[in-house]
Amino acid sequence: MDDTLKQLGALVTKVSVQYSRKVSTGDYGSEGATFGVEADTPAGADIDAVGDALYAWAKTVATRNLAPDLKAHAEPQLMDEVAQAYEEAIDRVSFGPPAASTSQAPAKEEEGHTRIARFTLMAKPDNKYLLELYPLIGDKKAKYPELRFSADKKTMWAMIGPEWDDGWEVPCDKAVDWLPDWKPGREYVKTQGKNKGQTGRYKDLVAIHAAE
Repeated sequence: MDDTLKQLGALVTKVSVQYSRKVSTGDYGSEGATFGVEADTPAGADIDAVGDALYAWAKTVATRNLAPDLKAHAEPQLMDEVAQAYEEAIDRVSFGPPAASTSQAPAKEEEGHTRIARFTLMAKPDNKYLLELYPLIGDKKAKYPELRFSADKKTMWAMIGPEWDDGWEVPCDKAVDWLPDWKPGREYVKTQGKNKGQTGRYKDLVAIHAAE
């Protein structure tokens, strides 16, 4: 049985057995038992072939403890059925690459770029720095920042250092012409205004470059 299932690409993972005895008023029915078999089948396995093999094996186990006189009549025919089921199951196993998975990989989120006309950088009480980047809307500087980035001194310098002017000091509020990279961040829900209830995504700053 194990060898056959290996050829079919399946693995028996569970065998459950239940024993019951039918009882009625003053008259006892026949004793009996039921059991089930579960098997894991990877992509590409022939499900019908595995089912036939398990069914044939189950019939064999179910008749092992029959009375000798009945077993003598039932077993030869049963063994022929088992052998035939095995042969048919193996014949149906197709040769070829595994079936392609039907699940789709999550879509890759694209990064974006925003033209920045102004930035502010200030120190915070927790030994961190806050960088705010204000976009250029048309030919005007935006009133509110589109990108915010908070980090310790070392991390902040790694982010803004390549574009930092030696004459600047913190706090800093300067007009610039930058084109930073960002990626979609966590979601948020608007809690006020005409667009209350709408959801969006914050923009996580990735890198800062001078616009060409």
